[in-house]
Amino acid sequence: MDVARFDQSSIGHLEPITGEHRGRPFEHFAFVPDDLPGRIDLSPPTLLRLTAAHGAVTRLDGAGHRIPNPQILVRPTIRQEAVSTSALEGTYTTLPRLLQSELFEDEQNPSREDDEVLGYVRASEEGFRRIKDRPVSLNMIKDLHAILLANDPAVPDSEKGEFRRKHVFIGPSEAAVEDSYFVPTVHGKLLTGLHSWEGWIHNDELPVLVRAAIGHYQFETLHPFVNGNGRIGRLIVLLMLLEDGTLSEPLLSISPYLEVRRDEYHERLRSLSAEGNFDSWVAFFLDAIKSSAEVGLDKIERLLKLQAEMVAKLRGARVRGLSIQATEDLIAQPVITAMAIARKYKVTPQAAYYTLKKMKQVGVVKEGVLDNGRHIYACFPVIDIIQP
Repeated sequence: MDVARFDQSSIGHLEPITGEHRGRPFEHFAFVPDDLPGRIDLSPPTLLRLTAAHGAVTRLDGAGHRIPNPQILVRPTIRQEAVSTSALEGTYTTLPRLLQSELFEDEQNPSREDDEVLGYVRASEEGFRRIKDRPVSLNMIKDLHAILLANDPAVPDSEKGEFRRKHVFIGPSEAAVEDSYFVPTVHGKLLTGLHSWEGWIHNDELPVLVRAAIGHYQFETLHPFVNGNGRIGRLIVLLMLLEDGTLSEPLLSISPYLEVRRDEYHERLRSLSAEGNFDSWVAFFLDAIKSSAEVGLDKIERLLKLQAEMVAKLRGARVRGLSIQATEDLIAQPVITAMAIARKYKVTPQAAYYTLKKMKQVGVVKEGVLDNGRHIYACFPVIDIIQP
């Protein structure tokens, strides 16, 4: 870590650390952030960004109220967020692969990459369930972290759902401590910093989008876990918007925006620690939220239009019954099998095969055969809309 860069920070200080890393003793420094201020002064351009971002999120939230079952829009949003937030941490898969792995999760072991991404799906869905009747808290975050990494063999069980008790270093995996990009706070001061952060993010005197932006910075800078901080930190942003009521459903996905700006995103986090310019960071984060909300709204409108077109195509071909319902639900689950149809709608396998046959004949889905001989059906227009 470039000690000179962070030595004159106005929002934190360096503390010396010693230890052994990769069999080599070290003497270096960690950055300890100050508690966040109760007042954040933003420039007029950033305040305009705040208004625009809030408006975009409000419009996105309104879209979720236009349909009887918003869960059909929530499900694909969560899965695309899972793919992108994991990619930011170096775990790569594709949306079609993830959907296929999830479909056969109980029958065959997914790849390690897919299982890690599915871990985010499980953690986020549990978080969305809990946030309905309780606020974001340190205990909640620990529980979600345990779910996120439950099946990750690279993380010891003792570190899952537990705040770290050792130094961590952000940078290339083989780099020496001195060559790290950033060294987060000393573990001895971590809990104090986290308790202060927990109180700060619930300060209703600040707009929730500002709290989400700066709270995200502080969480990543404290870096409370040995692994999984980025994924949990970005999930917390969404949980805060749900807790506040700014969003009624988790329809916002910010990680695709950050993924294509990965280097800038990480550099801006470090720059804030070094320079103490909250305004610049908040402006960047508000742009991320606004753009993500606008993209989300566009996807919803395109998905609902596609849904109507597919149903009209079925009705025009005089197809009725379960095929209509299954087609309407394709925007939530665009990769399906006959057995999945049978389980979901409680029909016989024969009825499920007949349903998919009709959907295939009309061109709503296409059929494929996997290496194990299983037949799978996909609605590629839906997938094309969901993924960036």
